[in-house]
Amino acid sequence: MRGDFLLEIVAGWPGGGNGTSGLAPEPLRRALARARRFAGRGGGRFKIAFTGGEPLEDPGRLFRLLRAARSAVPSAELEVVSSAELLTARAVRDLVSAGAEISARFDMRGGRRARAVVPAPLAAALSDGRLAAKVHAAAVLDSRSIGRLPEIARLLGPRSGFKQLEIALDAGETWTPAALERLRLVLKGLKRSAAAALAAGGAPAGFVFSGFAGAPAEEDPGRALALLPDGRFYPSDLASPRPPARFAAGDAAGGIDASRLRRLAVFQSGLARKYGAGPVSPAERYALGAARGLSGRGARTFMEGAARVNRVFAEEAGPLFYLAGIFARLRREPGFGDLVHPPKYAAPVRMREMSIACGGPAPASLRDCADFFLRSPGGDKRLALEGRPGSPAVPLAAYLLAVSPLLGRKSAISVIPPAGRSR
Repeated sequence: MRGDFLLEIVAGWPGGGNGTSGLAPEPLRRALARARRFAGRGGGRFKIAFTGGEPLEDPGRLFRLLRAARSAVPSAELEVVSSAELLTARAVRDLVSAGAEISARFDMRGGRRARAVVPAPLAAALSDGRLAAKVHAAAVLDSRSIGRLPEIARLLGPRSGFKQLEIALDAGETWTPAALERLRLVLKGLKRSAAAALAAGGAPAGFVFSGFAGAPAEEDPGRALALLPDGRFYPSDLASPRPPARFAAGDAAGGIDASRLRRLAVFQSGLARKYGAGPVSPAERYALGAARGLSGRGARTFMEGAARVNRVFAEEAGPLFYLAGIFARLRREPGFGDLVHPPKYAAPVRMREMSIACGGPAPASLRDCADFFLRSPGGDKRLALEGRPGSPAVPLAAYLLAVSPLLGRKSAISVIPPAGRSR
């Protein structure tokens, strides 16, 4: 998990068409080669996501860019973010054949009830399990549609065929006190249903919220970048439509400026500390305000709007969606699976204490080791997980805290740095 790197390729400005010479296949190969050299310093996975405007408005060009990305970074995970209405069965098959996963985007802003229904062509593709395993849903909500979140979660959740549902909030909206109260009531209801699901051995929610999904930008802003049509690299959350040049961290010709990226990451982290982390990214909100020309008191008021939304989440359901994000990440890990499947091995004798070094092995292997201990005879257990920030230690601890009560265990679990000082 540590060192995962995301590069978003913005194929065109929203509403402005997709034609831009900066994203022709050969320049893209050069830009990706520079990004891969930079990303390699942290190890981990390299993911390339093609996003808006709308990549599928020009399918031929999109597939040329996908081939260029695959040749430049053969080991990369590829993803295409597209409107659900453009994802026909043929488009899904062709994208999966090209080695890409798909994020089907649903715009739920403004109370658009009809948009919560999966279009028939996409539903046909989801009936094929091989294709459905490569498609997840991403829904954007605002204050007018947040009250329908439980309905949207049912329509686009696991039963719809999507492998996962991610919910995002409109980062540019200012919520009224009445809208914040609606949000609070929705979260209270979700918390009750999630507690019941967790007690039954399932994930704590049928979806994840953007901001709690365990994406690289949430753990380290310097590990998530966007390459925009102007040929420049920007931190993903600062890559608003036509962002100010001061947010750039390099360009396709010269590569990524590591020192400038570090300064921008520190700036983003400062915004998160001041305005709170959550579904409304303070950095994205700041970038939108800058793009709108806000400054001074107007900018502060705009940012305080993000803080109010994030505060409601923290008060009502922050731990819940943090856990949901962790479990969503673990389910994507090869071999990890659900919370309750029995392990291959369990210790035949009573074990009370154990320490696991989490710096190198894959999460599935670490789970096998922890299960071997946790499912051994006896009740009370003490387990120490050694790992640096960003290692699998914290997600593994969350898994163990969730599964221990299901096994009737009272487990004391701690996460400590490799040097041995407790955290």
